Amino acid sequence: MNDAQKKMLSRLREQGLGYIKIAKAIGVIGVSVNTVKSYCKRHAIQAKNGYCLYCGKSLKQVKGGRERKFCNDECRMNWWNTHRDLVHHRNAREVVCPNCHKLFTVTGSKPRKYC
Repeated sequence: MNDAQKKMLSRLREQGLGYIKIAKAIGVIGVSVNTVKSYCKRHAIQAKNGYCLYCGKSLKQVKGGRERKFCNDECRMNWWNTHRDLVHHRNAREVVCPNCHKLFTVTGSKPRKYC
């Protein structure tokens, strides 16, 4: 990576972007996710998200632990329920209900017929 890409990487990481999004943004030349991750770890570049994504309360990050994004489970569930479009289910499929003939999405491995 050249100096311009390193500066861009640092700026994007400090804005809170993840490794994958940074790699895609810089990836015109083919920078991999692992390269971005190792560069951030080596140079101690951290995302500066110190607030709950749902309510905005200040969060205390545990050193060496996973980065906290929510202050509690209630905020986490509320945020995901209001941002359902960001959920990517790997095995989602669309099925037509035999009763009302509406199209609905099924996730998981359980066989489901009705909406």
